[in-house]
Amino acid sequence: MTDTLLRTISAFCDASADPALWPAALAQLAEATDADAAFVAEHGFGGAPGHIAQASGIDAEQRATYPASAQALSAWLRQDDVAKSKPVAWEGEEVEVDGTPLSRSAFTLNWLQGQGLHHVLLGVAPSPAGLVDLVVVARSRRRGRFRADAKARFTTLMPHLRQRLAVVESRRSAKGAQSAALIALEGVALGVALIRADGGVVFANAAANAVINNGDILSLSNGALSLGQPGRRGRFRELLTRLAAMVRDGEQSGVQAVSVPRPSHQRPVSLLVWPLPYAAEAGPDEPVAIVFIGDPEHPGEIEARRLCDLYGLSRAEARVAALLAQGHRLDETAKILGVAYETVRKHLKQIFSKTGTDRQAELVRMLVGGPAAVSSPPG
Repeated sequence: MTDTLLRTISAFCDASADPALWPAALAQLAEATDADAAFVAEHGFGGAPGHIAQASGIDAEQRATYPASAQALSAWLRQDDVAKSKPVAWEGEEVEVDGTPLSRSAFTLNWLQGQGLHHVLLGVAPSPAGLVDLVVVARSRRRGRFRADAKARFTTLMPHLRQRLAVVESRRSAKGAQSAALIALEGVALGVALIRADGGVVFANAAANAVINNGDILSLSNGALSLGQPGRRGRFRELLTRLAAMVRDGEQSGVQAVSVPRPSHQRPVSLLVWPLPYAAEAGPDEPVAIVFIGDPEHPGEIEARRLCDLYGLSRAEARVAALLAQGHRLDETAKILGVAYETVRKHLKQIFSKTGTDRQAELVRMLVGGPAAVSSPPG
């Protein structure tokens, strides 16, 4: 393998780790294939209009007009023998869409030639995420078609580029899933915090932050999570350190449950420390445990309107159900709503009928354990 190919493969690897390096990697691809420009466009398997994800030698204005001009390429990619093929190279002159050569399509006549380009080599890299990456190198009409050795180099490089694009897609999917998971945790009434080995908080949802900011149960001491009560602050840190050491040494470390009494004689807060299975390999800035925080004094609110949508309750019935789910008794609910006790009892019978429950405890369990207890998305 020549130095040029090795440099190009190395550039692909660098770009897959740092997206800012993709223009340089594609410039290296253009040099290796004796092209004037190179780009990667993302298309849907169904042939949806694509867009240019990365490019070298293509200006921003032309990148913006690509989706409208690439319909012929989208149609070509819909062909089963193309989108699901092994990494091979096609010359633009070999490609036909509905009997029309690609050289006579709007992609070539308007988009390519508008940039002084004409001849292309095409490579296809299907993605497990439902996309297909189209790799294109292009050169001017004056320079003529790609020589056989340039096409051979492009064919050699395509499997490597396909592999690095798959890495990028995998990382992007993982990042998207992580972001979605953190957003989902914001809607949970149970406090959730991701903790490093030194007690530092990597992430805390709104419910956890409410307990931490209050400071009587949990607080941040020198940037690390600790019990807020004097004399107990070091214990929680010691627990995390011990769990991290056990995981690091390959020992079994089960879930640790801690009940923390309140100095104000309110009901205690329950903590569950759940070691992560990969904690032994975790870096200094990565979480080693999840701390679940249950605060019975702040069980979270249930939106009455959502109960109407989920169970067909009337607005009055939904208000009663929401208050019962928060732990209020029937007489307390009647007082809060300013109605008679018997009115609340009648509403409760209707709620039982509509939700398929027949006991108040069963109703509350269903409400707090179902989608009705999830808060609305932030923003």
